[in-house]
Amino acid sequence: MNKIILILFSIFQKISLEKNIRLAINLYKHGVSSPKNLTKENKDIFGENWENKDELTAVGLRQEYLIGYINYIRYIKKLSFLNENYDPRETLFYSINSNKSIVSSYAQSQGFFYPNTGLILTEKQKENGVPPINDSFYIEEKKKLDVNALPEKINIAATVVLYENDFLINALDNNLCEGRKKYLNKWSENMNNQKKKINDKYSKIISELLNEKQETLFNDYLKSKNIFDTILSEYYDGKSMEKFKKNGTNETELIKDILDFYQFDYENENNDNVENTIGPFIRWIISLCDSRIKKDKEGKEIELDYKLPKFIGISLDDTIIKPFQFIMKMVFNASIEYADFGSYLNLDLYNINNNTGSKIKDEDYLFEYNFNGNYKLSIPYPDFKKKLNEKIKSDDNVKKYCNFKDSSKIPFYKDIYCILSIVLTIIFIILGFLLIKKRKGEKIKTGDFEPILEM
Repeated sequence: MNKIILILFSIFQKISLEKNIRLAINLYKHGVSSPKNLTKENKDIFGENWENKDELTAVGLRQEYLIGYINYIRYIKKLSFLNENYDPRETLFYSINSNKSIVSSYAQSQGFFYPNTGLILTEKQKENGVPPINDSFYIEEKKKLDVNALPEKINIAATVVLYENDFLINALDNNLCEGRKKYLNKWSENMNNQKKKINDKYSKIISELLNEKQETLFNDYLKSKNIFDTILSEYYDGKSMEKFKKNGTNETELIKDILDFYQFDYENENNDNVENTIGPFIRWIISLCDSRIKKDKEGKEIELDYKLPKFIGISLDDTIIKPFQFIMKMVFNASIEYADFGSYLNLDLYNINNNTGSKIKDEDYLFEYNFNGNYKLSIPYPDFKKKLNEKIKSDDNVKKYCNFKDSSKIPFYKDIYCILSIVLTIIFIILGFLLIKKRKGEKIKTGDFEPILEM
């Protein structure tokens, strides 16, 4: 029996060694952040003080730093996939356009690449890197520091921000996609049982704290989410929870019930909503994998290509992580877990046959998906790609579902730059008209207004 176990172990070990990682995509949720809705005095709905609204807290920074450290262990130490020194040809970070997500990206890169392991600066760059301050201040500090401690290298990776006019983000925005808005309007109907559980246990104490009626406390999706997000932020950031302990409320049970509520929300997304909105994002992930395979066939090394690095980190929030997990469940029956603050998803592409150059086939690749270190899916890449493409809707369907006029832009009437252009155009037309009349020597009837333009 022991002999059979040893044989199986050796076979498994051999198979494991043959897995050659070719691309790593890391999706991660921002860390603990302050509530979105604060008063002018920076107090939340329960009266707790914060530095600013919707920003990463010190706890959140720590969470993201540790995600970076986990990736350091996984991709640098364990898999020997990346160089220990930060190299922009190997690593690229993206973030949605929110401060907490962008700062999360920076915090992760600091945990990923240790201080003084970044780009080596030339002597000229080091001279230019000195802040424009009085030299006498700088020289004294310079003398106190060891040479190795001086900022000769940088270790915070650059982050590319995905703005609102990126199609793959638009479709997942509750404010921009008309289809998602309609879905959220039906949210109350789908969550009746979960709402009743929360209502029965906590509506009395929460309504007293907020000075609101119990009956309407959890009717609206965004209002309910604001209440629960605020409670979670206070709990994780170490604020006092004494106010919730009236009537025998247990804080551990309260947090668990809120997380269960969100778990239910994750598991009960609308199929049609997900199929129509996650498509652009999934196609992007597939295109990254396809590009990697194509370059492998061409025999091109990853570290020499700025356009397609080895590791791609994407700082996100629930608007993308939730439907991504749901589509993984719909297509591959992968279990869903609520992405709490500081959660991360590893999407790794492996070559399992070690073929090279023209001998490489798509069938040589394996796609693996892990959530917070827990195994979720391992599937031949061609099957992963085929099944997802069969399920998700085309870009034309997405535009129709969201009522987008152009797949590359947000609806024109919600685009601030478009509105500003229209306003400026109207102003210039009026000014041009006034200028023409002035040149013709006609008197402009402007009351007490005196024209600024003098001829």
